[in-house]
Amino acid sequence: MNQFQASYMGNLQWFQENTHDVNATDEWKQTTLMHAASNGHLELCTYLLSKGAPVNAQDDAGWAAIIHAIFRGHTHICSLLISHGASVNIRANNLMSALMYAAVEGRKDITRLLLSKGASTDTMCESQYTALAYAINRCHRDICALLLSYGASTSAGRIKTVMEIDLLDNLGAMQELINTFIQTPRTLKYYVLKLQPHTNYKLLLTRNTYEREVAAF
Repeated sequence: MNQFQASYMGNLQWFQENTHDVNATDEWKQTTLMHAASNGHLELCTYLLSKGAPVNAQDDAGWAAIIHAIFRGHTHICSLLISHGASVNIRANNLMSALMYAAVEGRKDITRLLLSKGASTDTMCESQYTALAYAINRCHRDICALLLSYGASTSAGRIKTVMEIDLLDNLGAMQELINTFIQTPRTLKYYVLKLQPHTNYKLLLTRNTYEREVAAF
C-alpha cells in the first residue's frame, strides 16, 4: 500500500507507522490531503494538516482539497480545511469557484459555510455563469435563496439566459424559484420564459408582488 491508497482509504495508522511526504502528488497531481478530503476522512485530514499538508494545492484540473470535499458533500471537511487556511474563493482551471461547485451540487450547508466565510457571490466562470446561475440551472431553490440573501446579483453573467432557456422544461421548479425571488427584498427584471411552443410567460417580479401574463404567439 502506498500513501495515496492509504489516504483514499482513510488509513491513519499507515501514516503514523510509515514514512510519507505530504507534498507528494500522484499522476493527476492530487495530494494525500485531496484524497482524504474527497472521501470524508476527518481524522486523517486533521493529521495531514498538522504535518504541513498544503491546503490550497491544486491538481491538474485546478481542484483543491476543498473542492474535492464540496463535490462529495463533506461539510465537516470543508470547515476543517477553511480553519486551516483553505481559500473559499479558490477557482479551478475552468474558473469555477468553490461556491459554484457547491451550487451545482446543491450543497446547502456548504454554500452557507462558504458565504459566511466571505465567498464571492458574483464571480463568473469561463462560461459566464455565476453561482446563482448554476443554482437556477439545477433548480436548487434553497441555494438560490441563500445566494440572494447574501446579495448575489440577479443580472450578472448569464442568469437571464439561464432563466429563459435552461429552466423551461420544469414549470414546477420555475414556480418554486419565482416564489423564492418574490420573498427576496430586491427587484428583478422583466423575464420572458418560453415554457411551451405557443405560449409566453411574462414575469414581473418585485419586492412584494409579481404579475404573470400568458399570451399566445
